[in-house]
Amino acid sequence: MVYVANPYFKQRGSYGYFQVPNRNVPESSSQSFDPPLGLGSLEAVGYFDEVLDLGESGKYVSWGFLFRAPVGEVVNQLRSQIWEAQRLRKDDQIFVRSEVWNQLQKNPTWEKVAAIGGTVPKPGTIERVLLIEPSDDNANLTRFGCSLQGSVPAEMLKTERPDMGIE
Repeated sequence: MVYVANPYFKQRGSYGYFQVPNRNVPESSSQSFDPPLGLGSLEAVGYFDEVLDLGESGKYVSWGFLFRAPVGEVVNQLRSQIWEAQRLRKDDQIFVRSEVWNQLQKNPTWEKVAAIGGTVPKPGTIERVLLIEPSDDNANLTRFGCSLQGSVPAEMLKTERPDMGIE
């Protein structure tokens, strides 16, 4: 595995993760890779791992890679490796695939939906989203990552992001 040689890659038991200086502080929630990690013809030049507490609107937990390539090229190069890539949809300059978990249901499961960008998840729900989008910080980079948004309980983070409880 190419990641193991990266000094920011950590492994605990059966899972691995990239470590950033501080996921709770926007200025410290990313880590550059030098040298970049190669993934086919793409270069991953960094990793981001962000947690924002939006108060009544819930939490926003986001993580993924930064590629030195345009969005369309990243989508084309990685489409064959994306789970349920046929559900990716283009929304302006962003590619997105989303699911919603409704905690108010008797037996909640991830429901495949086309969540509306720019809206806050309804109370008691969590949106799980794959996003491939231009970086706000650098026009030469594309963010390829996942997010959990809304009423994200600690129990869900134990399964979706087990690395968050060990640092």
